[in-house]
Formats: sequence, C-alpha cells, structure tokens
Amino acid sequence: MSFYLSAEKNLVKNSLRKIIHEDHHIGLIKILDEIETKMGRWLLGQIILSVTSSFIIFLGLSILGVPSALFLAIMAAILRFVPYLGGLISDGVGF
Repeated sequence: MSFYLSAEKNLVKNSLRKIIHEDHHIGLIKILDEIETKMGRWLLGQIILSVTSSFIIFLGLSILGVPSALFLAIMAAILRFVPYLGGLISDGVGF
C-alpha cells in the first residue's frame, strides 16, 4: 500500500482531498509528503543492500570457484526486493 501511495501520489492526494475536510488538507499533504520521503529512503536502502549483498555473494562464490557465481549474485540482488522471503532465499538462511 505504501508503494502505491508513492507511485500514485497525485491520484491519492486528490482522492483524499475529496473525502477529508478542507481544514485538514495542509496536514494531509504534510503526511503524504512524509510517507513519500520515507518510502524513497527505504527504496534507496534496499538498492544499497541489494547491491552490497550481491557483490559479497559474487565475491564469495567466485573465490569458491562456483561457475555460475554471477547469475547467482544477480538472482540474490533481485530476490532481495521480496520482503522477508527474498532475504531468506538469497542469503541462504535456514537451508
């Protein structure tokens, strides 16, 4: 839902303006802007985490001589974006 709020912010703002009384519009815009800022920071953090972990995975697998190290590192980067399950699968925790 937070991603949708960020992606469709104008649609959400206009829809909520119709529902919420005019006295609260300024507060509503502040809250939606704060959500957008925090979602942007979360996404940046996910990208940094994904790139860092995939580089470390690639480096480790290359040292071990695994032939498909690059493919596995790219898959780990992609899976890192799937909440909870992606991190477990890509980092091999629990296996």
